[in-house]
Amino acid sequence: MLIFAISSKELARQVAPRRAMRADVPDDGSVRRHRSRDERAPLSDDAPLGAGLRFFGDGWQISKVLDGTRYWRVPVMDGEFVCEDFTATMKAVGGGNLLLLARDLDSALDAAEAAVAAMHRLPNIITPFPGGVVRSGSKIGSKYASATASTNDAFCPTLVGLLKKSELTADVACVLEIVIDGLTDADVGAAMTAGIAAATNLGRASGVLRISAGNYGGKLGPYHFRLHELSQGIDGSRA
Repeated sequence: MLIFAISSKELARQVAPRRAMRADVPDDGSVRRHRSRDERAPLSDDAPLGAGLRFFGDGWQISKVLDGTRYWRVPVMDGEFVCEDFTATMKAVGGGNLLLLARDLDSALDAAEAAVAAMHRLPNIITPFPGGVVRSGSKIGSKYASATASTNDAFCPTLVGLLKKSELTADVACVLEIVIDGLTDADVGAAMTAGIAAATNLGRASGVLRISAGNYGGKLGPYHFRLHELSQGIDGSRA
């Protein structure tokens, strides 16, 4: 399981409710770090796992230290729930994206689902939105001071002809976005390449007219993914 957040403090806050959900679901009943302490660089802070969840045991929980790592055993109705005291966090890369420009919604959705399926065959990445697909992509900033983000109007088909500058042509009726988070920029780039290949392999007759990405003026972070480079060698690439 990969959980991404904007900071180590926010990650620790998000891990707490998710680890509790894990305790409620019938499965093998354990939560532990995927990587050893020697593999975890570069890291920020550790995030608590059993350090807080142990109190669910209502005094019946017990701890064990194995190879220098503390585990908590919490009795539950199907046996026991076992988890480490803390888990390591590591720096990662969030916000890689693809925009699929298509003639209609069905064409865009078919291509997006094919792209997401191809991405999910790779390790170390997630597509954080339900089904991996976003219909309401956003841009940084807004005309309203209280809003930090707003609709990505340059890619809204209904605004073609109304905007001073649209990224769409008149034949584009739908744009869907895929967002990718990964452990490294190489992981995100590989997933984007897999997605481009999967959508392109459907052929132009499938209704996908162009593949683009949100640029945000290069202000979203230090990593830049250039689609022409990622799509090199893909037959029929229109990125």
